[in-house]
Amino acid sequence: PISIDATASFADPRARAALVNLLMDRDPDIIVQAALRLGDRREPEAAGALGKLLLRNEPGIRYAATRALARIGTPEARQILRAHLSSESDDEVQSLIQATIRNSNP
Repeated sequence: PISIDATASFADPRARAALVNLLMDRDPDIIVQAALRLGDRREPEAAGALGKLLLRNEPGIRYAATRALARIGTPEARQILRAHLSSESDDEVQSLIQATIRNSNP
């Protein structure tokens, strides 16, 4: 994912849009990398798109989306995680959500 890393390095709304578009890729590895880069960039505008990844079947994608939302850290991102917590079936993802909620500012 060199191109994903390169795209993420640009501080430009077009780079954010490109990363959000990659969240719809067919390749789970591309989706994970794009989600993580959006989290690294702390892109609050991406919270809704990342939240949709929590509905995916793949725990790795849900974990990456959770990690990204945790890094974004906005009230909207935390609310997305709170709303998803009760339906999460993977223990690691559930633990990360719980830790994020527990460590967030009120």
